Amino acid sequence: MATKKYILVTQYCQHANVEIAFLENLHEYGLVLMEKKDSESYINENDISKIERMLRLHKDLSINFEGLDVIDSMQKRLRQMEKKMKLLQQKLDFYE
Repeated sequence: MATKKYILVTQYCQHANVEIAFLENLHEYGLVLMEKKDSESYINENDISKIERMLRLHKDLSINFEGLDVIDSMQKRLRQMEKKMKLLQQKLDFYE
């Protein structure tokens, strides 16, 4: 079983030059999970790439948090459809 690695939010924000409020807003919209422990907030190491992608969309394209939520939902649906298509292609290949 893989263990989850967490990063302190303040440390990540200093390193990545990101405002803490940005991560808090992502958390409010359910785009990333923040864990509270001993009055400190932590983010999962696996969410870093997602945070960076959301930050680029927000800064470079001026997409608001509602838009980021929609984009995230659409990306999840696209991944699900790709998995389903792959499975259907495998079934088709089996019967050919």
